[in-house]
Amino acid sequence: MTNESGEVAELLFNTSQRISIAVYDDNQKRVYRSESEWMYLQVVEHVMLQANEEVVFQEKMPSSYFEEGHTYKGSVRLAVHTINDKKTLQQPQTFTFTRQELS
Repeated sequence: MTNESGEVAELLFNTSQRISIAVYDDNQKRVYRSESEWMYLQVVEHVMLQANEEVVFQEKMPSSYFEEGHTYKGSVRLAVHTINDKKTLQQPQTFTFTRQELS
């Protein structure tokens, strides 16, 4: 995530979750959802992002959910409660990947 504004952005998270990920197979069946896989602490954290500052949030998805050679589509969104004291529902960003055979 990059703060593209010219001002400091204050992000308020009310759990330890930073991103929400959902992954679907070719039949539109959900095969992975981060909220179903992980437990998050109930904590309040303020993250200050300076103008043009970038922060990276990552999550590992267990490979057991995905079959070799299959292609999956999904979405990821920021799991932030407020930005600069304004409630927000972040628009998800989409992605596609194919699980490759591990050598």
